[in-house]
Amino acid sequence: MSVFDKIIYQQEIMQIYLYDGRELAIKRFVLSMTFIMLVAAVVAGCSKSIDASVYNTDCEFYLEGLPEEYNLLPDEIKKETGVWIRLGSVTSDRVYEVLLNEENGFRQSVEGLIPGKYEVNYGVTNSRYSRLRVKVDINNIIIEKNNHYEIPAYMADPSEFVREIMNLQPQDELLNADIFSRKVQYNGRIIDLYNIRDEMKFVAPKDKRLAPKETIEIPSSDHEGVSIIVQNQTQKYIEASEATFTGVRFSRNNNVVFPKAITLGTSLRDLAHASEGIMGTPDYCLGSPVVYYNIDATILVYVDKNSGDRISFHYESGKSYVSSITYEFEKYE
Repeated sequence: MSVFDKIIYQQEIMQIYLYDGRELAIKRFVLSMTFIMLVAAVVAGCSKSIDASVYNTDCEFYLEGLPEEYNLLPDEIKKETGVWIRLGSVTSDRVYEVLLNEENGFRQSVEGLIPGKYEVNYGVTNSRYSRLRVKVDINNIIIEKNNHYEIPAYMADPSEFVREIMNLQPQDELLNADIFSRKVQYNGRIIDLYNIRDEMKFVAPKDKRLAPKETIEIPSSDHEGVSIIVQNQTQKYIEASEATFTGVRFSRNNNVVFPKAITLGTSLRDLAHASEGIMGTPDYCLGSPVVYYNIDATILVYVDKNSGDRISFHYESGKSYVSSITYEFEKYE
């Protein structure tokens, strides 16, 4: 008997039981439910709910000093960015938590807090791409009846935040450049990707030998999130330091801008929409063909038929914006 047949058979037996022995079934059901409720009462105990409004307490959480340059971030990045602040009781498991974001104007109130002493913790969601860094000066707070409280968060370094955001605004030269020009804007300066080793330091791992055709990434020692790609293009094992330089990868929160104002954080629609996207339909995809549904990472690949250069835009599982960009030279696919 197949699994499907067994399910049908069990359903038929259940129907016979319910309709031919209805009275007995009801009695057994009542007894079963009574037993379950007794067990639940023993395990959980008995208690009455508390109307916390009688304490007449409330706390307002907000972020101060957010520069207007925040609005220059891609919409997809702002949607996933927020400041969370958590109050955790020092005597019980009671927790109050808020998320301050663009949707609520970075301000939120909680009413009916139960009196007691609480520790204050905080952080930023998606700080890697938003560059948002904050601080809260209050480490703990004592909530008392009939009181109003405020817990503000502040920008940790507003001037640094503004500098990073402005470095992401593309210069005219880059806006008008071809995506396969091998030019990028990094920290406000336009550089040639093929000469990036003159701009940053990359140290190959010692005693690392590569097999023929093997490829590895070598991260920069002075610029987080930047790596060069090297490949053994010989027919023998060689040291990684002897491998051929074949490309560059940008990831994490570095201030890179590609031609046409493409950055880490550019949305899927802005990049790859067939008629309105900056790049249009990709030549092919790697990974999951379905983006944003937590199935797998997706890579959109574009190839220049003239130079053979290849650029790949990586989308993490469940995300709809670029998380890293890989530029490779003369792939000729």
